[in-house]
Amino acid sequence: MATSQHKWQKWSVPLLMGLNLLFLAFMLWQQFKPEEGPQRGPQKGRAIEKLLVKELALNETQTAEYKAMIKEHQSRNRTSHQKLRRLMDKQISLMGQAGVEDEIDLIAQEIGGIHADLIRSNAEHFAELREILNPEQQEKFQGLLKEVMGKMGRQMGPGGHRPPPPRH
Repeated sequence: MATSQHKWQKWSVPLLMGLNLLFLAFMLWQQFKPEEGPQRGPQKGRAIEKLLVKELALNETQTAEYKAMIKEHQSRNRTSHQKLRRLMDKQISLMGQAGVEDEIDLIAQEIGGIHADLIRSNAEHFAELREILNPEQQEKFQGLLKEVMGKMGRQMGPGGHRPPPPRH
């Protein structure tokens, strides 16, 4: 009896230790895995691009023109997004300090101006897209705008991206 119990212990202890390590690895992976749900950054833009190409049934010429528009739009806005990130970082570094209210107000006004520029840029971008659409596509595009802007707006925040939600 003693030998069978000894054999069981000989195999069960390492097995349980291995299972514990696997469980810990799984928990760490869950903690640091990328967020699911709405996409961020370039992936989000590609999802919107795919949605519009598919739903509007763009032909090859329209798709090529739209992709060129996207590159131009992103290039135009890159500097604004970089400036926005720097201003947000500066604003965060000032928070909680005494006597910096005026400086924070100036930064907030500048951030508001950049956001206004980005909104105008998005409006121009979608107006350019509308110009290459036929009347049927334009009508469909109008119906898709709310969905597209919703996808874009949910992600907007400092630097054009909202941070991931807190983990519970």
